[in-house]
Amino acid sequence: MIRIAALFFCVALAFGAADEVVFGGIPSIRIDADGKDSVRVELSEQGGKKYECRIVGRGKKYFWASRANRELIRSDSGDFTYFISPEGTGYVKISLAKGGNFDYMESFTTDLKTVTYWGKRNQGQ
Repeated sequence: MIRIAALFFCVALAFGAADEVVFGGIPSIRIDADGKDSVRVELSEQGGKKYECRIVGRGKKYFWASRANRELIRSDSGDFTYFISPEGTGYVKISLAKGGNFDYMESFTTDLKTVTYWGKRNQGQ
């Protein structure tokens, strides 16, 4: 009986572990490119919220919560933090400097097309 209770407790802890939001940002610019054409779109506040970038931490791992929870690798280099998909499908580059037009860029591929967003981090991050 004690073993069953201990097992239940461990399973509950594993499933109950909350995600820690590591980064959140709202884009204001989107660019779609396919090798022939590039289309630049300025996003409204509502449109930006629809494409919010969100990265969460679970234990010692990172996940691209806004992109199907793809696992990411974190790399810190100079004035930037990078979260990179090991599958080669995209990355998020975050500026540690304050005051620029953009705080981050998020880029990912679908087929032979790329989508890139530029935006500002959420308040308090």
